[in-house]
Amino acid sequence: MKIKKAAAFLLSLFMLGSTINMSYSVSAEASDMITEEYSDAAYQQTLEEIKKGLDNCESEIKITAKIHKDELYPIFEKLISTDKDYFYVKKYLGYSFINGYVCSIKFKYLIPAEELDEAKKSFNSRFEEFVGCVDESMTDFQKCMAVHDKLALECEYDSKLEQISYTSYGALVEGKAVCQGYSMAYAQILTALGIEADIISSESMGHMWNMVKLNEKWYHVDVTYDDPLPEIAGKVRHINFMNSSEKMAELDYSFADNEAPHIAGSVIYDKAFWKDIDNRIVHKGSEMFFAQEGYIRSYDTVSKKGKTLHTVDDVWEIYGTNSFYEGVYPGVELYGNKLYFNSSDTVYSYDLETEEISEIKTVSTQKGNLYGLYIMNGKLYAVSKTTPATSDSGKWRSIAETAELD
Repeated sequence: MKIKKAAAFLLSLFMLGSTINMSYSVSAEASDMITEEYSDAAYQQTLEEIKKGLDNCESEIKITAKIHKDELYPIFEKLISTDKDYFYVKKYLGYSFINGYVCSIKFKYLIPAEELDEAKKSFNSRFEEFVGCVDESMTDFQKCMAVHDKLALECEYDSKLEQISYTSYGALVEGKAVCQGYSMAYAQILTALGIEADIISSESMGHMWNMVKLNEKWYHVDVTYDDPLPEIAGKVRHINFMNSSEKMAELDYSFADNEAPHIAGSVIYDKAFWKDIDNRIVHKGSEMFFAQEGYIRSYDTVSKKGKTLHTVDDVWEIYGTNSFYEGVYPGVELYGNKLYFNSSDTVYSYDLETEEISEIKTVSTQKGNLYGLYIMNGKLYAVSKTTPATSDSGKWRSIAETAELD
């Protein structure tokens, strides 16, 4: 398993009547302290005061609600983790208090106020793109998978650990993130789609990922670990999608009980067929479409029935030899009512209504065979690689304008 660094949840405290600054990690234990010690009215008042301060890019605000200092950070963390309107806010805050109750809060921002309007335009445009990758005919499960795959394909892990990569802005606009950025982007998009999502942070792993609620049950989802490192064009794994806590332990995840915001007890997806699929899975209505071991297949998430649509009968050559790889490496893409898939050198369409297969384009393989498909920026691209190995990150090769696919 690759190791990806998480952002530290550090709070810079400024103590009333003291010049001493302290930093410490906020534990899940503090999150659990949100109990009956304050009323719903106090919670809501604090939340609104924080939002007003952030909306105005205030560096410091007064808090008039009676909120204990140990109960403050979970309110703040939940807001900026799941509400896309606060993508520009650092996951840090300072506060002053008297007798344990908060008097004021200090914030920090990643983007200067004078650049914020332009940043919001860019962020909102990309955010709507991600929200728009699903439709209401899909189940919530499919929506979660579609966003998972798109995020893994369009964002790459930032090994340089730049500040912006700790945010959903980095993940969506800059196309680079660390686990905090992946997790915040995923939570914010699912929240906008009406699906409950949260973030879990493991101190022992130095890593963050998501928990998602489906049919009243919670599951673990780690987009970061499902995105290959180094980046490989067109590749996305599903081994870390919709897992129980038991499955996470099998995958060598470690986290304390009080670090998990919810219990993931359901094992219904732990051995799902799609766990081993390392290509994008596409969706239309309640159906999933995917390439698996040379077969182009569909699976209906409602009827729980699958079928093989086509078998790709081809070989992928080993360059510089007269030999071929054992595997078969097609990928799929969906546009309108047609499913697109590839052989080693040709892209085909499969009409979902008539089941007719048509050849779209055959390409030269002098610079590599085809290893998958993806639509972006109004074009259908194929992944061109000389080997299926992870040592070849691959290149996007333009096949056709989407207008030509109608």
